[in-house]
Amino acid sequence: MKLFYILGGGLGHLTRVQKLISMLNIDEDYLIFSTVWATKVFPSDKCIVIDPEDFQNKKSLFPFLLLQLKKYSISDLYLDTFPLGLFKEINPGLIPNQCRLHYIARYLRWDIYYGGLKSLKINFDHTYIIDFLDKKQFQFIEDNAQTIHHLKLYPTDYKIKKKTIEEKFYLINHSGPQQEIDALIDLLKKHETYKKIPLPIIINTPKLTLQNDSIKVIHQYPAFSLFEQAKLIVTGCGYNSMLETIPYQEKHIFLPFKRRFDNQFERAKRRRNESRSCKYL
Repeated sequence: MKLFYILGGGLGHLTRVQKLISMLNIDEDYLIFSTVWATKVFPSDKCIVIDPEDFQNKKSLFPFLLLQLKKYSISDLYLDTFPLGLFKEINPGLIPNQCRLHYIARYLRWDIYYGGLKSLKINFDHTYIIDFLDKKQFQFIEDNAQTIHHLKLYPTDYKIKKKTIEEKFYLINHSGPQQEIDALIDLLKKHETYKKIPLPIIINTPKLTLQNDSIKVIHQYPAFSLFEQAKLIVTGCGYNSMLETIPYQEKHIFLPFKRRFDNQFERAKRRRNESRSCKYL
């Protein structure tokens, strides 16, 4: 039995792991250790649901994880994004020897996450790199991984059949706070297409209840099911937002936001450079 340890914000971490599980051809023999968000992405009987707020001392998450490793006879533990856990709660030296350890590597602001910690020797059997990385983060992986895999995840239904679909609304897709959604609304309203073509705005988010004549708030997962009918797609620059909008770059506008561990500004820069390069292919 394999266990994926996924503690991060929103649905992005879970959706990435879902893609990786499919890519690695892992069928039924797995469990997801995460928050209640996991049940939106995975079958509920595959989820070990926890609320980090129930753990006043975040370090106590690790003893609970060890109990799950024993209870379900876990042979492989996959750590998503954070090699020592979101709260640095994991002590790799205490993971049972019979349990292989794997790391799913997305970009981290390494000095913020790992700075101040003593150098650790961690034996990752496999590390799966799915993003650009901080140089220090990559050095950490080289020092601690037996085997390194560079994988490219693809947007859902990338090979879509092109057909004429009426574009009925402007879509803002974001799970961040109110002030960030306000910034995305402002970005949309400054766009020339919005000024010329009057269509309603749909905000797809789990965190707002705002409703008025021109703005409707919904929470639909998966979000990409809305993309075809959107006149413009407006997002931040998180990993999943930038991945799933690859087939829709001509109508995707985006705004990077500051994150503690991620670098959305670098991700935005890379998308702009890719878009410019595509014009000359």
